[in-house]
Parts: sequence; C-alpha cells; structure tokens
Amino acid sequence: ERGEFIEKVIEQAATANDEQLAKLRTIVAGICGGTEKASAKRQPLLEADTFRSISKRWTSGELARDYPDHVERKRSWRDDEYRSKHVPAQYRDLPLAAWTTDTYEEIMRTLSKSLGSGSRPQVAQYMHRVFELAVYPLRLVPVNPIPRMPKVKQDKLLATLYPDEAAAVAKCKEVEIGYRLLWAFLAETGWRISEAVGRQEPKG
Repeated sequence: ERGEFIEKVIEQAATANDEQLAKLRTIVAGICGGTEKASAKRQPLLEADTFRSISKRWTSGELARDYPDHVERKRSWRDDEYRSKHVPAQYRDLPLAAWTTDTYEEIMRTLSKSLGSGSRPQVAQYMHRVFELAVYPLRLVPVNPIPRMPKVKQDKLLATLYPDEAAAVAKCKEVEIGYRLLWAFLAETGWRISEAVGRQEPKG
C-alpha cells in the first residue's frame, strides 16, 4: 500500500505546478514526521482547482496577498462576487483544466435574459480575468480559454449652457429653484457639478 502511495505522489508531482508541489512537499513532510498517514486509499492529494475556488481566492484578497507584484487588491469584490453568481454552479465547480472556449460560449448562451447589454460583457470579462490569474501567476492552466472582450467606448456627456440659455433656465419657473441656481452658478463659474457639491477631482 505504501508503494502505491509513492506512485501516486510521483504521478501527481509530474504534472503539478509550483503551488501544488508546495502542497505535496507539506504532505510528504507530514508523513515523514508521523502526522500524515501514507495510504493509497486516502483522498486525492491535490484537489482540482475550480473556477469557484480561484474566484474566491481573488475576491477575498488572498491572491493579492500571495502575489502582490502581479495581483492588485480588489476594491469592487462585491460586484465581482455578484457577477460570478451568473456563472451556473456546474461550471463554477468544474476544474479549470476542463474549461474550453465552448464552455465559455455555452455559459454566455445561458445567461439570464434579464441581464442588460452592459452586464453581459462584465460577466465575460470576469471569467476572462479569473483565467488570466490561473495562467499567471498561479500557472494552473497553460492558456486562457476565455477571449478578451473588446472595451466598450463610452462618450462622456458634455453639457454647456450659453449665457442666454442660462438666463432662460434661471427664469423658467417650471424648473425647481435649486436646479435653476445650480445651472446658473455652473454657467457663470465654469465649475463641474462635482466641484459645486464639494467633491474634488483632477482637472483634464
């Protein structure tokens, strides 16, 4: 039985990445120290990394702590956790190595019809990023099966009131007095709305 266990260790070590090798070393050290039992019937030495497990490590900040040079700490983790829930559970629990581009396309076809046109690309981008991390720095899979989504260009809404227009707004009693004062003030000073309400932001 011990011989079968050694074969099992060698087999998994042959395809393990750096992180998995570290886990194997811990297990072997435990066996040598008497805290682990060498048995061919024991649970798999290395549990397969799934989309769910890597996603959780990312949103929890674990990857940022372990790989600070390559992974930034998540500020929008609540949004990302919400996006991850749009991935069906059977795919979230699928080992990363089993994912293909067909898997991604099937998920996109099954997304809820209630998702807006802006939310669908965000879910796709989330999946792409999880696999980017799995490729590097985790080195769990060799390539990213999720295509990168093109960036959606959003034109900023720019509104400018000319003096005669500002005067017309100020005189319009159908507009609340607060808004009339605000627009007249902005037209006179050239300030942004954010500056008018006291929030500082960089120019340009």
